[in-house]
Amino acid sequence: KNLDIDFNGTTRRFTATANSVNIIRSANGLYASFTIEFICTLPFGCETSDTTALNGTGRTLSTYTDAYTFLGSAPTQLPVATITLTAVSSTGYQQLFWGNNDNGQGITIERNNWTAGDVVVIDCVNKTVTINGTAVNFTGAFPEFAPGARNISYSDTFTSRTMTENVVYKKRYQ
Repeated sequence: KNLDIDFNGTTRRFTATANSVNIIRSANGLYASFTIEFICTLPFGCETSDTTALNGTGRTLSTYTDAYTFLGSAPTQLPVATITLTAVSSTGYQQLFWGNNDNGQGITIERNNWTAGDVVVIDCVNKTVTINGTAVNFTGAFPEFAPGARNISYSDTFTSRTMTENVVYKKRYQ
């Protein structure tokens, strides 16, 4: 289950299981003190709301590198990238790449017949890649971003394109 803890004005969510419960009741039964020990199956707590790392609209170039300072204290932050092709011209198999320019990790999708309205979601948390809600084949490694200043990269081999690129993540903490 989720274990939500208020911390410094935000909520951090851990996935936890109660390991032991100890209840001590007073003699008159009006009050009880208790201790609950939780085991967290994941070592990091995440904020419950998204942080936007990038919101690029009206993009028409085939290559972008965007600087962003990832927050949080966990060794890696795991974003979700949503790329919406509002217009695209391509023939034959074409590639779209999205990733971390600093460590070389990234996802490449090769596909025939890209069309306007295609929505690509690269979910580094759940390790999934979809186009228009359907899982697709891809190559590469899901990018992880260490806290601090990093570079998000996008490239494609289309003849032309207009697209939006939205990148969000839930800050993770140790």
